[in-house]
Parts: sequence; C-alpha cells; structure tokens
Amino acid sequence: MNIVDLLLKLLSGGVGRQLAGMLNIGEDKAESGIKAALPALLAALTGVASTREGSERLASAVEGADDAILGNLGSAVSNQGSGFVDKGSSMLGSLFPEGTLGSLSSILGKFTGLHSGSTASLLGALAPIVLGFLKRETKSTGFDPSSLTRLLEGQKENIARALPGGLGSMLSGVPGLGSLASFTQGARGAVASTANRASATAKSAVSQGTSTAKWVVPLIIVLGLGLLAWTFWPRKSESEPIANRATTVTAGRFSEEIAQQVATATSSAKNIFADATASLADVTDRESATEAAAKLPALTDRLDRLKELVDTIPEPQREPILASVAKLRGTLLALIDKVMDVPGVAGILEPQVARLKSALDAFDE
Repeated sequence: MNIVDLLLKLLSGGVGRQLAGMLNIGEDKAESGIKAALPALLAALTGVASTREGSERLASAVEGADDAILGNLGSAVSNQGSGFVDKGSSMLGSLFPEGTLGSLSSILGKFTGLHSGSTASLLGALAPIVLGFLKRETKSTGFDPSSLTRLLEGQKENIARALPGGLGSMLSGVPGLGSLASFTQGARGAVASTANRASATAKSAVSQGTSTAKWVVPLIIVLGLGLLAWTFWPRKSESEPIANRATTVTAGRFSEEIAQQVATATSSAKNIFADATASLADVTDRESATEAAAKLPALTDRLDRLKELVDTIPEPQREPILASVAKLRGTLLALIDKVMDVPGVAGILEPQVARLKSALDAFDE
C-alpha cells in the first residue's frame, strides 16, 4: 500500500477543482500545491508520531477525525467550505508546536509560488482528509498510538519518493520538522542498498553464467541502477534552495506573475469595500445593526488576507493598490461615522468596527 498515491487519487479530479476554487487559485497551481503539501504533511505527521507524547496526540486527533467524508469527499468539501479548512487548521494546531504551521506554510509558499495564506488554507483542507484516511486504516486497532507509528514509519520510503526535490531540506530547519531531513537520506539509503544487492547478483551471475551472461547481466544491472538513481537521487538543480531559482525565472514570467497578483489584489479590494458598504448602508436601527455586526468579522478577515497579499507585491506595483485602498477607506470611514450616530447602534457595532478599523489602519504601516 502506498498512502501517498491513494490520497492523491482521492484529491484528483473534481475534488482538486473544488479545492482550487475554495483557495481562489488555478487548478494547475492547486495540483502542484497538493503534490508538495501532502507528502510534507505526511512527513511532519510521521515526525509527530516518532515520540510517545506525539503519537498519543496524533492518535487522539485521528480518533476525532471523520473518515466518512472519504466516501464522498467532493460533497464534504463543497458543503463545508471554509469550515472544512478551519476544522483542519484546528486539528493541526493541536499537533504541532506554536509557529510550526506558519513556518511550514511560508516555506511551501516559497516552494510552490503560492501565497502563504493559500498554503496555510491548503494544509487546513488536507488535514481532515489525511487524518480521516489514517482513521480508516487503523480502525481495527482502536487508534492505538503504536499502530499509527508503525503505519507511518512503514510509509517513509513512499513519502520520501513523493517529496519534491529540495523541499525536505528546506523544511528540515523548521522547529518540530527536523525529521524531514532523514526522509531524503532514507531514500538514498534505499538506492545504495539496492545497488549493493544488484552488484552481488551481477557477480554471481558472471561467475556462474555463460559467456553471453558475462556481458548481458551486467548491462541489465547498470540500466537498472541508472533508473533507480534517476528516480531517487536528488538532482542538483532540484536540491538548490528555491530562492536561488529566482535567477532563472524570465523577466516576462516574473512580470506576468506580478501583474496577476496586482489584478487579484485590486479586484479583492473593490469587492471587500463594496460588501462592507452594502452591509453598513442598511443600518437604521438596533436590529439592522445586529445583522451588520454579524457580517463584519468576515470582512475584517478578508482585509487581513488582502494586506498579506499586498505585502508580497514589489513596492512600485504596490503603490497604486494602496492609493486605491486609501480612497475606498476614506469613503467607508465616512459611512461608519454616519452609521455610528444612529441612536442605539454604536454599542452593538463598536467591537466589530474597532477590529475593522484596525485592519484598515494596517495598510498605512
């Protein structure tokens, strides 16, 4: 059994498209993100399971997971939406040390070219699926910690094979994920072990076989070793840090990616401020204020994500976006002041309005 292949199969097709839509990224970006994030997450969980305390935490999380979603994963993702991601993020938060998930998301973002917010959401979406899968596979043992450890340890070679070249070494410096470095070493060990066995077989065949075998068998062995080395051994270009690869990116592609980020940020800003204006414009009394207050937290979260996106854009291209946000902000603040003067409304809206204003102020920092 190869759990990486099985999980990738579950995540292919319609499920992959739904995740791409939920994360607001292209399907090709989602696919490459999944192929990097899934083995990285499995490797990290294997590291958690390598200690007694960690294996107990993992067993508890697996026991609380819902393996029924695997029967109709597409429906689960579409029906729960952002709640699916939030649930998974909470699961992962209980397993890893503080700061680990943020570092993991950041490095995956650099590796895949996705924004760290998108990779964080992707990890959150993968968590219920992976933990549900582990629950299904270990149900007969009652989620015994040692069974989980044995299952994951037995999959190390498959996980190492699935980790994109260079990613394991990048993640090995993250606190709580140091065991990732051993995965690529384990893959190399598998190649060396296979090479030794193949060499012994060749010697035996040559000493015992006919004159034809003396050159045919070694040739087959050499070809086989070449294939193994190609499969397992990290290529030089793959083992280089992703940051160094930036030098090989063409100016045209770089400009295209920046233009896409600018377009996304500009569109998001207009939509956020339009929704905020629509939510507050209808406030005329306490009842409508209560309805508006319920909508403001989501708008504040969207502003926070927009700020994260804007910060990734180079300063020259960032300035027009900030100018647009400043103009929209002025209009929204004027509306807020007007709404807060409505009798009985200020006490209801004040907590959420304060958070919203704080998110707006962040664009001036």
